[in-house]
Amino acid sequence: MPQRSRFFHLVFAGLMMLSGLASQAWAVTAQSANIGATANCVSNANLELSWAGAGNHFEAGTVTDTAGSTIGTFGPDTSANDNWNGPYTNPIATAQQAGRLIGSYAWVGANPPTEATAVEFFVIYNCSTRVVTYRCYGPYGRCPKTAAVNLLPAPSAPIPATSKEMLAALMLLLALLGAARVRQRARKD
Repeated sequence: MPQRSRFFHLVFAGLMMLSGLASQAWAVTAQSANIGATANCVSNANLELSWAGAGNHFEAGTVTDTAGSTIGTFGPDTSANDNWNGPYTNPIATAQQAGRLIGSYAWVGANPPTEATAVEFFVIYNCSTRVVTYRCYGPYGRCPKTAAVNLLPAPSAPIPATSKEMLAALMLLLALLGAARVRQRARKD
């Protein structure tokens, strides 16, 4: 094969590989999620978000309590914030008591969102201390959407428990073994 033809084949193959990766490389990417500086129990569950490559898109958000009830929402609204690193407004319509856990959720991308066309962000925080207890961000469909999630895994096996009688028998056995060990040492001396 002549050099020139080989060069064009390599360029064509490279362009084909790049075109296959382009949809992934140019799609919106979630980069970080945190609770906003002004988030509280009464008026907002604002987030600090970062994403890249959204182009013209939609944005939506939901705020929930640990029972899963929606206590605030907005959108979907259109936006042209292609790359973003900053505050993301998520309003609270139903004030919460101090110390409650609140879930603040947002998605960015196509409407309706799909794993291939949108990203999502989710943070659970204590509305008084603003301590984040859970954080998730990435392709749409991978994060919880409400604070009514059980974040602890179910035990795979039952946790053993012992009755008072069995505990007393084990303590007696341990005492007898200790006494036998002391007796062995006494014989050696």
